[in-house]
Amino acid sequence: MQRQEVKFLLSDAGQHHRSFHVHLCFPEPWCRKQDRIRKGIRTACIMDVCWGVTAIIILFSFARNLVTLFGSTQDVILDNSALYLRFTAPFYAVLGILFNMRNSLQALGEKTKPLISSFIECAGKIIFALFIIPVMGYWGVIICEPLIWCFMTAQLVYCYLHVPYLRKENA
Repeated sequence: MQRQEVKFLLSDAGQHHRSFHVHLCFPEPWCRKQDRIRKGIRTACIMDVCWGVTAIIILFSFARNLVTLFGSTQDVILDNSALYLRFTAPFYAVLGILFNMRNSLQALGEKTKPLISSFIECAGKIIFALFIIPVMGYWGVIICEPLIWCFMTAQLVYCYLHVPYLRKENA
C-alpha cells in the first residue's frame, strides 16, 4: 500500500525528468551546447528540491489521510504506512536528483555509469535483507531505500561532474 502513495506523489517528479532529457538527445546544435545542458540539469535539480519540500509538507500533514484514501482502515497499517511516508519524505529530493542524474548521464551517452547505480541499489537491498532488516525489523525496511538512494545519488553526481563532454575546458 505504501508504494502506491509514493508512486502517486512522485509521478510529477518523474514526468519533468522524462520530458527534459528528451531534449538532450536531439541532434540540433543548440541542444548540444554545454552551458545550456548544465543550466538545464541544474534547473531540473532545483525543481527536484522544490518538489521534495512540497512532498515533505504534504506527507507530514496528511500521510495518514493519504493511506486511508488508498484503501486501508486498520490502525497498524495506517500508523506504519504514515511512519514510512513521513520518514522517506525528506529523501524525495534526493530521489529526484537521482532520476535527474541517471537520465542526464544516459542522454549524454554515458551508458555504464547509470548502470553502476543499479548495482549499488541491488547490493544495498541484499545487504539490508540479509543483515539490517533482521536486526532492526520494520525500521530497517523504512531506512533501506532512502539510504540506498543517497549512495546512488552520490555516485551519479560524481559521474556527472566528471563527464568529459561537460568539462569547462570543452565548453
